[in-house]
Amino acid sequence: MLLRHTHKEILPRKALTVNPAKTCQPVGAMYASLGIHNCLPHSHGSQGCCAYHRSALTRHYREPVMAATSSFTEGSSVFGGQANLIQAIDNIFTTYDPDIIAVHTTCLSETIGDDVYQITNKAVKEGKVPPGKHVFHANTPSYVGSHVTGFANMTKAMALYFSKSTGVHNGRFNIIPGYVEPSDMTEIKRIAMEMGIRPIVFPDTSDVLNGPMTGKYKMFPRAGPPWRIWSAPGTAWAPLPWAPWHQPMRPGPWTANGMFPAGWRICPSGCPPRTGSSMP
Repeated sequence: MLLRHTHKEILPRKALTVNPAKTCQPVGAMYASLGIHNCLPHSHGSQGCCAYHRSALTRHYREPVMAATSSFTEGSSVFGGQANLIQAIDNIFTTYDPDIIAVHTTCLSETIGDDVYQITNKAVKEGKVPPGKHVFHANTPSYVGSHVTGFANMTKAMALYFSKSTGVHNGRFNIIPGYVEPSDMTEIKRIAMEMGIRPIVFPDTSDVLNGPMTGKYKMFPRAGPPWRIWSAPGTAWAPLPWAPWHQPMRPGPWTANGMFPAGWRICPSGCPPRTGSSMP
C-alpha cells in the first residue's frame, strides 16, 4: 500500500525543513531553566547529551542557548560524576558568574545513581557556591516521559527550592504557564495585566528565546523573573497552573493537597478585588 503511493523518482524537498530531534526530559528542563533571570542550565551527563539538547532548542527557536555540562568520561560513567559536578560548579561561578545554576540529570547520571542533592550540598559546604548564589536540581531521566515531563519536573524543583511563606500576602498571583512558547508567555502576562493583576510567571522564557536582534550578544538576557521575586511566592494569592499536564502529585510532607507546596494558598477566604489598595 505504501509503495503504491510512493513516487518512483526522488523529488527534492526545498521548502521543507525536517527536524529529527527526539524529545526527552532534559530538553524541557533546560528550556524551563532559561526562564529564570541570570540562570545557567547545567546538564549532569556527557558532553554529547548537553550538545544535543542545546542544538534542539537552538534549531527550534533560532536563538543561542547556553548551558554547561559535567563532561562525563568513562571513569565518571563507572565511578560517578560527583567530582565532575563539584568542579563544574566552581568553574561556572568563577567564569560566567550566574545567579543560579539549575542542574538537571540525564539518563547516564540517573542510571549510575548519582545523588545530585548530596553533591550540591557538598559543593556548598566546600565553598564552591559564593554567598548569594544558588544551585538546585531536578531529576530528569531521558527514558521517562518527554520534554513536557522535564519542564514540569524543573518547575516543581523551582517552587520547592525558592518558595517561602512570610504569612503576608503580596497581592500577586503565581502563574505556571506550562510548556508553551515564549510568545504565549508574553500573552499570558498581557492578559493578566489587562485583568488588573500583577502576575509572577515562572518559568518565563519570553524575551529570552524570542528577543530582538540588537547586534550585541548577552549570555544572560535581561528577561525572566529574578529569584528575589520568587523568594516569597508562597504568600501570593493563588497558584494558577495553565496546562493540563500539571497533574496532581502524590501527597508528601511538602504538599498540602497533593498538588501545590505547603503554604501556597488558593484563595481560601476569597480572591482579592480587582480594584483597591489590596491589589497594587
